[in-house]
Amino acid sequence: MLVFIKKNYNKEYRREFVEECFGRYLKFCGEKASELPGEAKGKNDKPYFPSRPDVRFSLSHSDNYAILAMGETEIGCDIEKIRDINYKPIANRWFFGGEIEAADSVENYFSVWTKKEAYLKLTADGLSGIRKFDVTGPLEFEGKPVVLTSVDFIPGFKGAIAAEAQEIVFEDVD
Repeated sequence: MLVFIKKNYNKEYRREFVEECFGRYLKFCGEKASELPGEAKGKNDKPYFPSRPDVRFSLSHSDNYAILAMGETEIGCDIEKIRDINYKPIANRWFFGGEIEAADSVENYFSVWTKKEAYLKLTADGLSGIRKFDVTGPLEFEGKPVVLTSVDFIPGFKGAIAAEAQEIVFEDVD
């Protein structure tokens, strides 16, 4: 799986960003770059390429950063700028089980939140299922274990990738 990180992301150029990542992903897989296939929206508006069911992706952006994960299996990703918010009432309302204890600071709150969002994007369940799982314990999707990988190397941001266990390669996109 390739995960692309872009600083100075502008959502007006979303298609160009996805196209660049798609080309890099194909090259990573040993294929020739090709034109970006048409996109469609699935359950809860999860984007996919109808003509390339072997390529799955998830895109998230916050402030001026974007993260796009692309691979062969279902993927979810999320990124959030860490903001000074009153996180405890939000955690008490939306978090479940061990997540409430894990969210003991604003940074840890965003760590838990991005993991929940990434898992929801993987499953395409939408926010209605947010209290049905606990990201501090084992998770599955379609009978397969899901690994949550933190993206915490961008100063001032927290992020997460949800996918089946696999090697993850990070690339900057400028």
